[in-house]
Amino acid sequence: MEVINDLSEIARALTSTVKMKVFCFWLFLMVLLCLFWVMFGEPNNVTVGISILVCGINTIVFWIFRELLTQQVKKWRMKPSRKFVLIGSLGALWVEFVFWFFEKIFGAVGIAAHPNLLLDYIATMPWYIMMVALLWKVQNRHHYSVKEMLILGGIYELGADGFIGPLFKGQLLTGFAFSIIGIPIFVMVYSIIIVPPTYLLREETKVSTSIHPGKEEHNYRRYFYALLPLLGLVPYLLLFVLLTIFGKTL
Repeated sequence: MEVINDLSEIARALTSTVKMKVFCFWLFLMVLLCLFWVMFGEPNNVTVGISILVCGINTIVFWIFRELLTQQVKKWRMKPSRKFVLIGSLGALWVEFVFWFFEKIFGAVGIAAHPNLLLDYIATMPWYIMMVALLWKVQNRHHYSVKEMLILGGIYELGADGFIGPLFKGQLLTGFAFSIIGIPIFVMVYSIIIVPPTYLLREETKVSTSIHPGKEEHNYRRYFYALLPLLGLVPYLLLFVLLTIFGKTL
């Protein structure tokens, strides 16, 4: 019964406004697309579809057990900021593992950042750690609801996989355009990175953990400040510039 109540609460929050209803319809279409990929797609599409769905389901499972996990996190003898970064980073490690694992299972190619999981972590974890650390600062400056954080997570991945990724592959325009269409997919993927630290550290930050709109919903400057974690992509942008300049001289 408690599980049903939790799911009902999520559904109510996601359909609380006209904008959220539109987004939920968009999300529903993307979920159908993922299911189509899983059932009828080629190995790469199957890998992407099932990995996305697994990440989304992981977040729902977390939400069901959020109070139990909160009690456990309170026992950790660490600074709140370190707890926050650790929990978010563990979520990132899991996301990368999920995509790498299903890539191997279904024989896909080029889905994970690198076929070697260790090298995958070396390439991606600096971004994740910087993103989560900056997110801690964001949440200590303004109040955000969990559903707002979900959408922000999608924007963060849009920056990483919709901009930086296609930039390195030489497919910036087409990659970014397709990624905008798939923002709800990014929301599902990054949800397991963003939501757990946001909720579990709710009593140690100024963040609003209600899944209903936060107290500052009309303070639009907070949305610009919420983009701060995207600064974690700057080193990757600089790396691209260096490779572009010096790669031609090698």
